[in-house]
Amino acid sequence: MQIATPASWFTTETRADDVTYICEPFIKEFYRCNIWHVRGRERDLLVDSGMGVVSLRQQIPLLTERPVLAVASHTHFDHIGGHHEFDERLAHPAEAAILAQPTGAATWRQSMSMTVFLTACRRSRTGLLNTLSKRHPRHVWLRMATSLIWATGSSR
Repeated sequence: MQIATPASWFTTETRADDVTYICEPFIKEFYRCNIWHVRGRERDLLVDSGMGVVSLRQQIPLLTERPVLAVASHTHFDHIGGHHEFDERLAHPAEAAILAQPTGAATWRQSMSMTVFLTACRRSRTGLLNTLSKRHPRHVWLRMATSLIWATGSSR
């Protein structure tokens, strides 16, 4: 069994010149968003930012080389979890307020089964989520997930 650590949370795959796919392999594929990085001439584009469990900027060096415009395809929690790490963020005008002040109900976090999330993160039982929830207090759902992992001892 592989243990999730901040260093192993993301994988990257170059798909074309200056286009990189970023993946969160510890999240079940059905619930995982596609994170894309496109290198530009003066700044880069990031489409979606994943769950926000681990810092994209700290783990993916190409996101620190130049300014990044982070665009949300939509504002579900699994697509905007890391947007707070970027100074320039964009979303559709109808969802801009959600991106600025995300809530569980507005980002669909409350409607997703925490059991599904916990199953996806079961390899993180070593305390990764507990540590990250202290580092990213804006992500209340992380604290919720951590409590459930420790309370249930989930190993499914």
